[in-house]
Amino acid sequence: MDFPKQYSPKDFESRIYADWEANGCFAPKPGKTGKTYSIPLPPPNVT
Repeated sequence: MDFPKQYSPKDFESRIYADWEANGCFAPKPGKTGKTYSIPLPPPNVT
């Protein structure tokens, strides 16, 4: 089996992303119970 010398994301990622969207991976689940949380992040360093 021959493998390409370099990985080309455009050959795979559009198909994988379409599968994720079709399966609702990015859809919120408003009825899901649980505690809410947030992750505080510092602002980027602009120096």
